Amino acid sequence: MITLAISEHLEKIPYLLSLYLPTALFFLGGLALAWFIWYKHARRLNLAIAKHNRLSKDLSAGYQKKHDLGSRFSGLFEAHKKHWDSELSARDGKITSLNNDLSAEAARFSELDLSYNNHKKQAQANLDERESKLGLLQGDLTKNVSALGLLQTKHDDDTSANNQLRGKVTDLEAELSKLKSAPSKPDVSSEELARLRDEANAAKAAQKKAEDELANAANAAKNTPAPAGAQAFFANSGATKDARLGYLYQNRPSHKDDLTEISGVGDTLQPKLNDIGVYQFKQVALWSQDNIDNFSEKLSFKGRVEREQWVNQATDLHREKHGESLAPIVNIYHKAAPAPKADPPVQKTEPAPAPAAFKDQPVKVDEKFGVLFTSRPSEIDDLKKIKGVANVLEAKLHEIGLYRFKQIAMWTDQQAADFSDKLAFPGRVERDEWVKQATAFHAEKYGNS
Repeated sequence: MITLAISEHLEKIPYLLSLYLPTALFFLGGLALAWFIWYKHARRLNLAIAKHNRLSKDLSAGYQKKHDLGSRFSGLFEAHKKHWDSELSARDGKITSLNNDLSAEAARFSELDLSYNNHKKQAQANLDERESKLGLLQGDLTKNVSALGLLQTKHDDDTSANNQLRGKVTDLEAELSKLKSAPSKPDVSSEELARLRDEANAAKAAQKKAEDELANAANAAKNTPAPAGAQAFFANSGATKDARLGYLYQNRPSHKDDLTEISGVGDTLQPKLNDIGVYQFKQVALWSQDNIDNFSEKLSFKGRVEREQWVNQATDLHREKHGESLAPIVNIYHKAAPAPKADPPVQKTEPAPAPAAFKDQPVKVDEKFGVLFTSRPSEIDDLKKIKGVANVLEAKLHEIGLYRFKQIAMWTDQQAADFSDKLAFPGRVERDEWVKQATAFHAEKYGNS
């Protein structure tokens, strides 16, 4: 029976397999498909988790870096804030100090302004008083000149009459001598001789009287103040007479004429005349020939004063500006021009040798600008130290060939004036004393070499 039961069961196996095998296969296929899908999604999930972990790590590092940079920025900000707070405090202190200095200078300026106004009022009062005295003196001078003219006229008349009387006495004495030498002539009576003698005595008396009057007039003329000539125009003006250059002012006068209105006197020449002491037209108008010659020599332009007629121009300008007529001591209107001289034959001249101070250096001697470098030297001076020379002007000096203080220190007055004209600022080199400054800077840097 057991065997039968087993066989029955075995017979049922194919049936059961046919019944359950498709289901089992379908289940196993579904299980495999589910596993495959799960594995795929699990793998993607693991990759996403790994990426998430990596990004989280990077984000943490970024947050840490941000924290570090924030800490560093805070430190730098505090340091800079402290520095600028200190700098601003220092500048505030400096501004306060400058404001205090400005207040002190303003107070000092106010005091100076008040002092200047008081001095100006006092000076104006003194000037008015002096002008009043000058007017009185000029009136007295006019009276004295008129009196002297009358005395001179009387003197001339008395001299003429005296000469006539002398001639008459001489004639009468000659006639008496003839009569005495020939007393036996019948045509000359004793009465005629007595008459001639009386006329001769009367003529002698008249002559003596004329001589006495002439002597009295001469004494009166001596006791009468003579006209002061040019001196009258500079009375109480502060000008003093120089034997060579005429009347000069030691200090700038209260009234100063524009000498550039004289044709031939430019902006370069006027400061030179002022430096000598010439400020007014009347000084030039009253130059003597010696004054003209000495000025021509001093300013190195021989014949220019006469050629351009400075004296007569100044006379006319003084009359136009001040209503006062002057009689020039030297009248040079229409003065004949000197005969033109034949041009000398052109001769080739060797260039002037460079001074010993520039020996063995690439330099040349220029007539207008002195010693110039033909190429940039190895050592140059800072010419901007000279007052009035900035970067642009220093570049122009270099272009010309001027690199050293001693080149400028060796300039003559004419070379300084020529350089002023070249750079279109007449008188600036002289006014800022470039030559004097360059000499001092050269001595400071190189000693006396």
